[in-house]
Amino acid sequence: MHEGTRPMSKAVAMETQAERPAWGPTVEQELADIERALDILLRAAIEADGNRPPRAWKAPEVFNLTMLGEAAKNPAYDIVANPLGEAARRAIKPLGQRLHMLGGTALMRDVSYRVADMDPSHDGRRLSIMDARWNGVGCDTGDVWWS
Repeated sequence: MHEGTRPMSKAVAMETQAERPAWGPTVEQELADIERALDILLRAAIEADGNRPPRAWKAPEVFNLTMLGEAAKNPAYDIVANPLGEAARRAIKPLGQRLHMLGGTALMRDVSYRVADMDPSHDGRRLSIMDARWNGVGCDTGDVWWS
């Protein structure tokens, strides 16, 4: 465990373990798998951002609001601009949803700090990516992740 990180609470482990089939992975195993997957995805996203060729940018003479909505008008815009980085980012949300099912936003927060600590040189960026991708997770429960 990384220095300064918090382990999963025993209450969460006991509560969710009671709901698991005897033949499945333990909560601790599933959390370790999720943390490993998040680490791999975040490394890939950050590496892809660094390898992406810079876009040609010319400031418009007149501000055009339609520029801000390009990604909204074209769902493939982010994927075309950064295929590997965007694919990695999109895979982060379902992992946050599973964490929420296991222990709510408290567990999501704890895991996000542990995963961020896995790469101290990019810890803030990792937290930012998880935070943005997990926005709205739990909206049907009242325990919502807001970014």
